[in-house]
Amino acid sequence: MTTALAEHAMEWMKSMQAGSREERVDLLFAYLNTHGQSSYDPSVTQLEHALQTAHLAQQESQQPHLVVASLLHDIGHLMIDEHDERGDFLDQDCAHEAVAARALSVFFPRQVVAPVQHHVSAKRLLCSLDETYYAKLSDASKRSFAVQGGELSRSETVRLLALEGMNDAMALRRWDDRAKVHGVEVPDLDAYRQVVLDHLHGSDGLGARAHQDAVPGCQQESEQKQTGLNQHDASGGRTVAPITDQDAQQT
Repeated sequence: MTTALAEHAMEWMKSMQAGSREERVDLLFAYLNTHGQSSYDPSVTQLEHALQTAHLAQQESQQPHLVVASLLHDIGHLMIDEHDERGDFLDQDCAHEAVAARALSVFFPRQVVAPVQHHVSAKRLLCSLDETYYAKLSDASKRSFAVQGGELSRSETVRLLALEGMNDAMALRRWDDRAKVHGVEVPDLDAYRQVVLDHLHGSDGLGARAHQDAVPGCQQESEQKQTGLNQHDASGGRTVAPITDQDAQQT
């Protein structure tokens, strides 16, 4: 089974290429507003979850790059239409964090992208380090924990702990797992406009780069997991192919 980007994700990525930095923020927020109304956990929509995660990061870290990462960490779910209304929801791991990291790397610096890319590995790491952490997960997160590979071996745990940026990913993960509260009032997207704008690459920094029409699918990712380090490689997550000028010719 190959998981391709949803058509709306491809259109959004293309539109982001042409806009000014201010227009890209508008396009990003419009995308989150439109496609974030679905749910991954039944208690909140995906947009509500993103806003709650960003709010916790804003309150507890005062690190702007983590606020942006927290706001955008699950955008990969939206880009592949992964939500609880699908009949095959959580049957397989479609590596939403790799989808998000590859897309966001076109527009944001590594310090924003890395926690997004690593936040699934961070969940597995936290559950492996603290046997009580798993009990705090939502039902959907417990289900995804199983298809994402479950508890880590000792050697995998040691390797991930040594990675640069894993502390940021673990912080994001803790906010992520607390940000599923029904009915809580938090600031809306406009509250994050300036911090997102501050972290966007300038248009001259994008060059001709663009996202491919398809991303590694469920089956391909599952096969990669059988090869050891590809599951938890030097990046601390699933392998994310670099975006090249050749990609631009495919959009």
